[in-house]
Amino acid sequence: MSGQRRTIVMTADGSRHGQQRTSRAAAALAAVAVGLGVVAVGGWLPGADDAAARAALQSGLLAAAAALLAVAGGLVALVETRRANEHTHVRELYTRAIDQLGSEENATVRLGGIYALERIAKDSPGDKPTVAKVLAAFIRENTMSDRPGAIRRLQDRPASALDSDPTADGEEGWTGRVIQLPALDIDIQAALTVLTQPPMTRPRLELTGCDLVRADLRKADLSEAVLMFANLAGSWMTGAKLTRTTLAMANLTHAWLLGADLTDAMLAGAKLVGADLGGCEPHPYEAGRD
Repeated sequence: MSGQRRTIVMTADGSRHGQQRTSRAAAALAAVAVGLGVVAVGGWLPGADDAAARAALQSGLLAAAAALLAVAGGLVALVETRRANEHTHVRELYTRAIDQLGSEENATVRLGGIYALERIAKDSPGDKPTVAKVLAAFIRENTMSDRPGAIRRLQDRPASALDSDPTADGEEGWTGRVIQLPALDIDIQAALTVLTQPPMTRPRLELTGCDLVRADLRKADLSEAVLMFANLAGSWMTGAKLTRTTLAMANLTHAWLLGADLTDAMLAGAKLVGADLGGCEPHPYEAGRD
């Protein structure tokens, strides 16, 4: 995000305002109904012929109905205030999370922003699509070779063999190079995990051309995602849901796909040299993984 604060309007639950109006109307109608009912009942009580007694009784009952209306109104106001406070809290948390996500110097701060967004998605289901878009944009900004964030990260990395021919040194030589490649940055990995694990509800994930070498995507839900030209060499994708996923021209060299669901996935032109589509050999960098 190049250190710039990105402002995105949070989407509120579209039913809240309607629920609030319904609550007010229900409370008012209930109080009026009770008031009218008790007044009507007053006319049927014994001694109703006594005008003074009937008037006093009706006055008391109307006062009770007014008190009931006031109580109902107070309860509605309390509920609305609580909802407004919750919404304000979500907005404040979101703003802080965006600021943290834009930190260029501290990966720990960026991680805090990612997990804050995850909390928002859990606490405010109506905001899940917005959170998903922000995290996807963060990944693209920091993994697409022509983006400022990715260029900045690459300056701190050693040169790799990502663009070389995977068969140039033979099967064994390429395998060794994949294992020695740097693992995915922890903040990008965290954003991927939040995006692709339940209960995240997201729009179609667009990660075309992203460099996701050695990504941990075990049991990830990447259904209908677009990963054209993405670099997924050495990625761990066992048990991943890849139904209708677009992987055309993607680099899946030595990716582990055991148990992955590739139903209707588009793999035209994808590099699958050394990819494990059905073996049970453990992943070569399994040690140290949770």
